[in-house]
Amino acid sequence: MSVLKYNVLALFILLGASLPSAAAAERYRFIPAAPQQVELTSPVPLAEPVYRVVPPALRARVAGILGLESPFKGSDVPGNNRKSIQTTEVFVGLSDKIGKVAGLDLKGMSRLGPEACVVTFLDGNPSRLVVAANSDYGLSVALQRLDEYVDDNGIGRTIRISRLLDYPSFPIRGVIEGFYGRPWSERERLDMLRFMGQTRLNYYFWAPKAVPSHRDEWRRPHSSEEMDSFRILLAESQSQGIHFVYGIAPGKSIRYGSREDYNALLAKVESILELGITDIALLMDDISQDLKNEDDKKLFRSLGEAQVALTGRLSSDLKRMNSQARLFFCPTKYFGEEPEKSDYLRTIGKGLPANVDIFWTGVRVYSPSITQADAVRIGNVLERKPLYWDNFPVNDYITSRLHLGPLFRRQGGLEHSTRGLVMNAMNQPEASKIALYTAASYLWNSKGYSADQAWQTALEEIGGTEALPFLEEIAVRLSGSAHWPEGYSRDLSARLDRLRTDHSAGNAEQAIFETDAWLAHLLRASAKLRQNIDNRQLLEELTPLLDRLDNTARLCRQALPFYLPGGKENRKPAAAAQLKTDLDSAPGTGSLLTCPDIKTMEAFIKETAARFANP
Repeated sequence: MSVLKYNVLALFILLGASLPSAAAAERYRFIPAAPQQVELTSPVPLAEPVYRVVPPALRARVAGILGLESPFKGSDVPGNNRKSIQTTEVFVGLSDKIGKVAGLDLKGMSRLGPEACVVTFLDGNPSRLVVAANSDYGLSVALQRLDEYVDDNGIGRTIRISRLLDYPSFPIRGVIEGFYGRPWSERERLDMLRFMGQTRLNYYFWAPKAVPSHRDEWRRPHSSEEMDSFRILLAESQSQGIHFVYGIAPGKSIRYGSREDYNALLAKVESILELGITDIALLMDDISQDLKNEDDKKLFRSLGEAQVALTGRLSSDLKRMNSQARLFFCPTKYFGEEPEKSDYLRTIGKGLPANVDIFWTGVRVYSPSITQADAVRIGNVLERKPLYWDNFPVNDYITSRLHLGPLFRRQGGLEHSTRGLVMNAMNQPEASKIALYTAASYLWNSKGYSADQAWQTALEEIGGTEALPFLEEIAVRLSGSAHWPEGYSRDLSARLDRLRTDHSAGNAEQAIFETDAWLAHLLRASAKLRQNIDNRQLLEELTPLLDRLDNTARLCRQALPFYLPGGKENRKPAAAAQLKTDLDSAPGTGSLLTCPDIKTMEAFIKETAARFANP
């Protein structure tokens, strides 16, 4: 194939990859959080716009929100007795320029970061409307915000704000594909990038541990197929305003003092830089905390000292090859309650260049809560604000469970003592989006974050309106863990405890009836979810656990009559033994860990079989 034909084909691939489907465009909202500041008013009619300053590339977008410009611009209308038409002068652009044109002091916006924007009326409406931002990305946020508060009833447009100031709480709001097990496909990654763009998550870290060229075979150059995939992913990332971060994890086998190993690492990273990817993550997690190579032991006093030497050298070479290059680092010790007691962490903090971001997961691998005090504590040790690798909603350590609840217990104001949060997703990318949507809401506006409100919106956005009540019910049943400390009801275990107690007292009929009704409701919710969900990929990811939930609930219902008072007909040993046989033969039952409700039902079925198989 000629170079020209190849380039044309690549262009078509990139353009096709960058266009979300109509369904995807309709499914997600742009910003899953309220603005940082907004002054609401009752709906006010918008005057006819006069576009004084609007970038040509944005004119169609602005006109779509505010309406077409009047050709008379306030002068008399020919053939009409109206003396003038009320108009609003519209100024849209970057804050450093638009402030001067509109006569507005916007210097204070610079401290709010590059994504900050303002939408404000000067001297009331109609008069002047200013839409300004610190970057092109911020302008896209500003116009989306403006669109949210402008309504068109077919007769005229009204607006419900007089002033709005918005910016994200955290500068780094990310997703990391950093789990063990099946990596995402290229299609799944592209879809995740579009989702991230629509929810204003701005960093994607490529670090799938099961991909050999990332970890186990890190010395091996990437194949042409992998390099082509990186090109496509980078193009999509750039179109969505997302930083694509390439991760490499050589820690299992690298010889820190080896010139050969360093050259292999540098050549690998240089090939990535040549693609236009300038953000690199050196990941040293989940390896031995001691030096293993004999030559390294002679050269370095500790693992920390060896990693400082390697990272410092790589950081310097990256800057030499590309002045825009940035380096992220994940230490071997990446969690702990008393980080100040770690010689390794103090060595890393003191030795790594100040511009290298360092990952930290919190007091645990998965931290039930993250507070400002926690962040300040590790920040003092690392001598910089930590970047949290938040192991939520990852499930690679407990694959028989899906984490479908909201982000809990991340303190408001945490952005003052951290660089940001990067969420480690599940092997199931579509199911991950429920939790990631809530994380995006927190990361954009941490003080205004409501876990329940964000979760309800996420369920509706990801699953569809018709499926909302059923997805909510099933999400509770398929989740429940440290990820969701308040998320699952203990109704089932309480009902079964009551049934056991009432059975011992000889009057279990009511408890059996109520438990059976509860299980029937659960089965109906599962069936209704399958019927009403419009996100087929999400249903596909949920189906294995839904099947197990349904099967276990049916067997649990079959176990209930054994607890009725009366004759032996309710306690046939063969029927009881069959219960356990049916449970053991069900798909997935052998998993050691699963959702609490399924685990509770399976334990009850086994208990029933053991009690009544040999009465």
